[in-house]
Amino acid sequence: MAESLALNTPVLAKSGITTVRPAFIGLDMTLLTVTIVLRPWNGSGFVADGRQLEFTYDATTTPTGQFLLRALNKANLSTNSLENRVMTQIKADHPELAGSVSGAPD
Repeated sequence: MAESLALNTPVLAKSGITTVRPAFIGLDMTLLTVTIVLRPWNGSGFVADGRQLEFTYDATTTPTGQFLLRALNKANLSTNSLENRVMTQIKADHPELAGSVSGAPD
């Protein structure tokens, strides 16, 4: 099963969607930004309804995009996957996304 974030409370407009996972993870080494797009996940695929949550870390955010890029570059992704790290960071920075990360890397 793919890694996903099971939310305690739905945050997207359509009720009943309580699970999201990264649809896009962008690492921009020139602009020193990290962009993550979460989309609803039904357990076997993305829900194709156009809804998504987008988060960008840059020089104005805490943590900064540069900090996250350095951390990811040095990370041992065999013990904690990129998707897991991204979802854990977003949960920490956005309390409205409280929930649990589960599943195994694809």
